[in-house]
Amino acid sequence: MGVFIRAKSLAYRIRDDGELTIEAFGPLHKPDNGTEPLLEWGSISKTVTAHLAQRLHDAGVIGLDDPVTASLPQTRLPETVTIRTLAEHTSGLPRLPKGLVATRDEAKDPYAKYTHEYFDREVLPQLALWHNPEKVGTMGYSNLGYAVLTRALEHYATAIAATSPGMKPLGWMEDKTLFWHNGHNRDHGAFVGVSPDSSGTITVHTLGYLPGRADKTVRMLERQFPQP
Repeated sequence: MGVFIRAKSLAYRIRDDGELTIEAFGPLHKPDNGTEPLLEWGSISKTVTAHLAQRLHDAGVIGLDDPVTASLPQTRLPETVTIRTLAEHTSGLPRLPKGLVATRDEAKDPYAKYTHEYFDREVLPQLALWHNPEKVGTMGYSNLGYAVLTRALEHYATAIAATSPGMKPLGWMEDKTLFWHNGHNRDHGAFVGVSPDSSGTITVHTLGYLPGRADKTVRMLERQFPQP
């Protein structure tokens, strides 16, 4: 049982061709008086960001190998830092921005101060100093890298609205395997997987479990409901 949540709850759903295959909701996931519970998804949002990059590429708006300086010249990053390397965590940027937590209050919500204005003023101009060119091409999980990627893609907001109405099911680059992302933050765990043609999706969310429970649930569901 986790430290923050004194009860365990697990929810999952599988859809195939728009039809519901199976779903289940634990006690903390069930609607309360008709209101859906507010859940913490953490890094699952990175999958959405990568999907937007892919759709903009497919529409010819950007290239995956375009340098990020094409839309964020103030970063002064080398051309090896591209849309692709940011999306694949191989950009050479550190996991977190320097000085993320400077006070006790900031420790409670480290990202609260990161408005557009703060990010543009305090972070983007420092990226070249924080960047390690020797790490380009090497996997290094980076929350900062995805923040930069998100900021770069925001320059194409009009194109995003045109190419991704309603946010269709996720895809991931040119890979032909299951597209997925997982994460665990404090007592919250999550997993989202999508079939290559976006026809099948599997979503798992856990509360109060140790890291890895969402992944184990996915493996169990895959055995029970194998994808064709």
